[in-house]
Amino acid sequence: MATQLPFRRSTFNTTRPKRSGQGDYQINSVNLRSYLDLEIAPFIFDFMHFEKYLLFYNKFILQFKKNHVINKIYKYLEDTMNNKLNIFVKTILDLCFYFGLLAVASVPFTLRFAVQMTVNALGDSTEYAAIADHFWYAVVSIMAVGVFTLLILYELRKMMKTVIEDNCFVEANVKSLYHMGTYAFVITGIKTLRCFVYFTPAAMVIAGVFLFAGLFSKVLARVFDRAVSYKQENDLTI
Repeated sequence: MATQLPFRRSTFNTTRPKRSGQGDYQINSVNLRSYLDLEIAPFIFDFMHFEKYLLFYNKFILQFKKNHVINKIYKYLEDTMNNKLNIFVKTILDLCFYFGLLAVASVPFTLRFAVQMTVNALGDSTEYAAIADHFWYAVVSIMAVGVFTLLILYELRKMMKTVIEDNCFVEANVKSLYHMGTYAFVITGIKTLRCFVYFTPAAMVIAGVFLFAGLFSKVLARVFDRAVSYKQENDLTI
């Protein structure tokens, strides 16, 4: 009895010339090659393409993971550098604040010596020679300006703490900016009034600098206030 072929009979040019002892059909080499070309070759071709796609996919995944790791490392280094810069600025502000305390406290003892050195260097005709005639008024005005400058540094130190903590858009910073603007205006007023008693070029320069600094601080406070409001609305929405 003839056995069934494991492939389509239409694929081959099979004939029934004679029956062998086992009853199988005879298949020549031409028919076998046709079967391999039509049935096996496409499967091998598809498998090779699948392997190629798999290799490409693995390469893509590895490249993606590599880029992801590189981006994470870069972000970590960037955050670390930014944090170090913030800490460095905070350290400078701390040093200025504490050295400023010493400088303000030493004004009554060092001002006369500083005026004498300036007069010796520039002569008696310099405007700074008038400080000796209004010594205590100069001491009070300089110490008052120093105190308000220290208050500005104090507010800056508070703001830098929030920057280091990555939480700078808070209501406390808005108040600090408003206070800094007010302190700058007070310094401008003190320096301007002092010029009516005795005039020095440095006093006018300082008054102008703090006037613009106060205006900038007030405007920046409004910007921060709006940013804090948007942030709070966004947090409530989320």
